[in-house]
Amino acid sequence: MRGPRTQAERDAQTVEIGFALLTGLVMAGLCFLLFAGVMGALAGLGLLTPSAGHAWLMLAGSTSATVFVCRVLYVLMRAPSGRLGPEADDEDGTGLPEHTGAHCAGRADGTGDGKGRGRGGENA
Repeated sequence: MRGPRTQAERDAQTVEIGFALLTGLVMAGLCFLLFAGVMGALAGLGLLTPSAGHAWLMLAGSTSATVFVCRVLYVLMRAPSGRLGPEADDEDGTGLPEHTGAHCAGRADGTGDGKGRGRGGENA
């Protein structure tokens, strides 16, 4: 079982939550503005009745709310939940896996040629 979270971990989670909420609001607002723009264009052309305008507005609101919830969930679900840093089981202290296999574009030691090969063009 893990011990208590450090202040840095709590701060990182606070930043992730703030980022999720902010980007969710921005994306939902842009979605609503897109619907409002289309609705304004349709109304300007005389193609929008009052009942259709109300339905369009309800669709804009529900779609924007869905975009907000999906964005917040996406950001928070991809946020790391475990401990990162030197105590993690890795060599470079980042908490991220090493990408040194032949399937990667280059080698971690800088000897790759950017095509998944080591020095001299041989396969790693």
